[in-house]
Amino acid sequence: MKVKREIVILVALIGLLSAYLLQRNTDRSRYRLPEPPEIKRTDIDRIEITGTGEAITLERKGDGWIIVPQGFPVEAEAAARMLDALQTVRLSALVSEAGDYQRYELDPKQAIRVKAQAGGKEVRNLEVGKTASSFRHTFVKLDGDDRVYQAEGNFQASFKKTVADLRDKLVLAFDQADINNLTVTQQGRSLSLNRLPAPAAEAGEGGEQPQSADQDQAPPDQWQSADGRPAERAKVNELLANLSHLRCSGYLDGKTKDGLQEAIYRVELKGAQDSRNYRLELFSKAEPNATAQPAISSASDQPFLVPDWKAKDIMQPLDAFLVRQGQDEAAPEQAPAATAEPAPAAGSKPAEKPAAETASNPASRP
Repeated sequence: MKVKREIVILVALIGLLSAYLLQRNTDRSRYRLPEPPEIKRTDIDRIEITGTGEAITLERKGDGWIIVPQGFPVEAEAAARMLDALQTVRLSALVSEAGDYQRYELDPKQAIRVKAQAGGKEVRNLEVGKTASSFRHTFVKLDGDDRVYQAEGNFQASFKKTVADLRDKLVLAFDQADINNLTVTQQGRSLSLNRLPAPAAEAGEGGEQPQSADQDQAPPDQWQSADGRPAERAKVNELLANLSHLRCSGYLDGKTKDGLQEAIYRVELKGAQDSRNYRLELFSKAEPNATAQPAISSASDQPFLVPDWKAKDIMQPLDAFLVRQGQDEAAPEQAPAATAEPAPAAGSKPAEKPAAETASNPASRP
């Protein structure tokens, strides 16, 4: 009899516990997660980030973003990732109501606070914690809500940044096809190269143009030095490719473009129009063991660093750009071999060339 009573009591307890758990899960399933309103990314014009070791403020300027008050341009992709994260915040789960913020890196020492404004009005305010183990979700807190939620997306990848991380590293950009002249200066010697017009195809009998499998393919560009010597087309194209979308590894904060010594290598580029001119200058390293070369460009207001491997690709000897004697290269009539001309001293007036020579080769004029 006693055993039966214990069994009945045990069954009753199990039933009560099951009912409690079922009711608890039902209540949780009925809980509605907050739904932060969506924001038009084009309306956001100011982003404030704190908790990354430095306070960062970004403001929209024209089609891009700048870091204020410094005025540094922001990398377009970095700004786009932030706007994507701020535009739509989707919460996928309620994680904690216990206030254990340190566990989720949402305590005051670790949390990243992000605020966004549109027209002077705050439209987003949240705290970003650590990334979930899936790396596709992030623990967050909403403004005025002490609970911890799981949000879709990796917010750390977008907002755990420094000023140096966010700065636009593009320091020189142009269309290679627009460049008609380039001048390279190294150790007091200069070499000027001009792009030649594409040769016209010779007409066959009856004035008909010859047909070929490569009819639709444009003839390769030809380059020639100011004294008529053919240039190494591959080397010239390689240099233009290295410079046409040049990105630096960082900036020399606290230095100005005038504060560097004499350049050890300089490249000057001229486009089809006189206004389209570009320049890159590289300087000696301040430390022998440094892994980047100090440099300045016509497209950057501040000195920057070019990684060693990239600087090595750019700083080719002048002779490398000219066809060696006896080497085959499709080119116009060759003039007698000539060496690179010495660079004119700073402030000095270059020597004048005979009128006939100047007229026959306009691109050789300084």
